Amino acid sequence: MRIARRAAPLFVLSGIASLIYQVIWQRILALASGVGVVSVSVIVAAFMLGLGLGSEAGGRLARRLSPRTALLGFAGAEAFLALFGAASVWLYYDVLFLGFPQLFGSMKVAALVEIAALFPPTFAMGLSLPLLVRACVTDDAAAPRTVAWLYGVNGVGAGLGALATPWLLLRYGSVIEASFAAASLNAIVAVTALLLARGVSDIRPGVAAATAPPVA
Repeated sequence: MRIARRAAPLFVLSGIASLIYQVIWQRILALASGVGVVSVSVIVAAFMLGLGLGSEAGGRLARRLSPRTALLGFAGAEAFLALFGAASVWLYYDVLFLGFPQLFGSMKVAALVEIAALFPPTFAMGLSLPLLVRACVTDDAAAPRTVAWLYGVNGVGAGLGALATPWLLLRYGSVIEASFAAASLNAIVAVTALLLARGVSDIRPGVAAATAPPVA
């Protein structure tokens, strides 16, 4: 739980960044596909699909990683989000919306395009919690409380991001500035996770039991 408390601020910042992205990406993609119920539902569903598949993949991967390697993987996912987030407005608006408007003529095609466009970053977001849990859980007894703690602080961050984006970032700034703010948070999380990884165990699951001397 000690590592979880130290890592908790990282997941708050990660949650804030994720909701900033969700709000601004939804607004940009809605320029092409519309702001109707079906269009917005598709964008939200695409976001959730990437998160779900990323979480599933992260859970399977985390079982085979040491706590330190898992924390490094978490840092890598956040670093990717920082890079992608900084370029996201250009990718989604200039390249996708302005460059290929014909892709959004049909709602079915637009849905596939939006799913493909949102999949890389949302998949990385989904990877983050299982990897951070693997880094923080040091014994089975503490696992439920640690997972609940991390989910809770991430939810706090998501709430702050959902509140701050429309009322502060977009009210007094632009989507570009909001995307750079979120990317900066991801970069801070990635660098801090790398620093924390220096004090985390590098023993993979099962190694300690296999190499320990027999009990008399």
